[in-house]
Amino acid sequence: MKIICDTNIWYEFAKTPPNEKLYVENDLISTFISIDELSKTYNILKNLDLVKETTRAIFNYSEKRRNAIYDPPLVYLKKLSDPNFVYDTYNKHKASFLFTEKIAQGVILTDQDKIIIEKYCQEREEKIKLFTDIFNERATVIKAKIKNKKKHREAFSWELNKEFINFLVASYTNTEGLDNNFDWSQITLFQKVLKIYFNDLELGARKMQINDVNDLFLLMYVKPNDKFWTKENKWIKYIKAASLDEYIYEPNR
Repeated sequence: MKIICDTNIWYEFAKTPPNEKLYVENDLISTFISIDELSKTYNILKNLDLVKETTRAIFNYSEKRRNAIYDPPLVYLKKLSDPNFVYDTYNKHKASFLFTEKIAQGVILTDQDKIIIEKYCQEREEKIKLFTDIFNERATVIKAKIKNKKKHREAFSWELNKEFINFLVASYTNTEGLDNNFDWSQITLFQKVLKIYFNDLELGARKMQINDVNDLFLLMYVKPNDKFWTKENKWIKYIKAASLDEYIYEPNR
């Protein structure tokens, strides 16, 4: 069984390693999102040892077993749509990959290193904020047009959401986006959670926060028959609200 793990799960493994049966009998999947987060997290400055053990956990229980997905989520979708699409993930994101390796090996940070890292963290937040602004602006426009909240929640808005996702893929990959014959059922979990999440944005129940972007995009990697493992109750509630409980990995079951 493939289990796509949220970054908070890898942090847990840094503190308490998983039992051998779990990672021998299942594929624990780490993703670009976790690797990128760990290379540009303020935790590097606050608790370097924790980040070191977390990156080691990813290596030991995912990368070493060839279970890592290195492509960014929107590139991953593009490659699902077009297996011939070429994107040099390693060279485009080489700095992040190499730095997480150094952290895992026990890098000792100089004062200059710390200044550079803080700058990288700030730049990462600024880039993610661009996504939150796009999502929130879209929600504001739609909210102004809503006349009946109940009907809006019940409406099937997936066609509009597909156009939006295609726009994001096209913008990130500098292509025309997803193929017209793309099998959207491959991202059923993402698309159904996205609808409910968008409803909350559009009805003013919440605004997208910076942390929401990666959490939401992480669901793009989860295919039917895969499991998703997170400790974030907000996303567990969204998945259950979408009646997709079967996607949730619960270690005690």
